[in-house]
Amino acid sequence: MRKFRLVSSATIAAVLVSAAAVAQSAMADRQAVYVSPTGSQSVLTANAKGHDMIMKHGRELPAGAIVYRNGGKLYVVEDRKMPNGAMLFADMEDWFDRAKGNIK
Repeated sequence: MRKFRLVSSATIAAVLVSAAAVAQSAMADRQAVYVSPTGSQSVLTANAKGHDMIMKHGRELPAGAIVYRNGGKLYVVEDRKMPNGAMLFADMEDWFDRAKGNIK
């Protein structure tokens, strides 16, 4: 049986993946972004069984989360207050090439 990593939450404000269609649209309720071990991704809509499994085994991500892939590993970065009092994502536009995606 293959193991899958699902990132799913109606509260995700931004999910950054290489597919422009995903990066420029909002996730609908019951949608998931599946990222394979090779880095390919699929946008999936959960049926009742999938919804139940995700709710049972998944964890909620806070609003304002980034999913990032590097070196074959997936990372989740959550917005948080930094020691200087500013929020981590306050200047995130400077982190990314504007031609490769939009931050909303």
